[in-house]
Amino acid sequence: MDEKVVIFMHIPKTGGTTLNNIFKKFYSENEIYDHVPLEEMNKQFSQLKEEDKKNIKAISGHHFYGIHEFFSQPYVYFSMMRHPVERVISLYYFLKSYPGYYEENMKHMSFEDYIDWDPQATNGQTKQICGMKSQLSVEKAKENLLEFGSIGITEMFNESLLLLKKKFK
Repeated sequence: MDEKVVIFMHIPKTGGTTLNNIFKKFYSENEIYDHVPLEEMNKQFSQLKEEDKKNIKAISGHHFYGIHEFFSQPYVYFSMMRHPVERVISLYYFLKSYPGYYEENMKHMSFEDYIDWDPQATNGQTKQICGMKSQLSVEKAKENLLEFGSIGITEMFNESLLLLKKKFK
């Protein structure tokens, strides 16, 4: 049986950048697709020879559940989650000073206005776990989470790292 492709589904503002930096150290550059946008990854992947496709060991990025459909190999997901209110507060302050589109549009925006303005501020984690092809549903998210090898909790980051180490060593 082929080795599983390990998919790190990076949910924004859950400690994922720190976790991704740790995750990347386990793979060589040609074994991992690290935060490559879906369209670009699909283009690159479609141009690879079959033996090169089998060299891909890991995917990380802000992808929605379902990214595994691009690969013929077995797969396993893992992710970090965070208390939804804390995640949105963190996202608001992060994006408010993020250069370009967000900083310009959010310059004078209150937190309440932001929640109404940005779709990722409303059930963002659940949307990402449900996947692009599914309607927003807690039941669907729970069903998809059964496909995950491990889920860490930002508020328990160190404990989550130990859990991930046990699961993937």
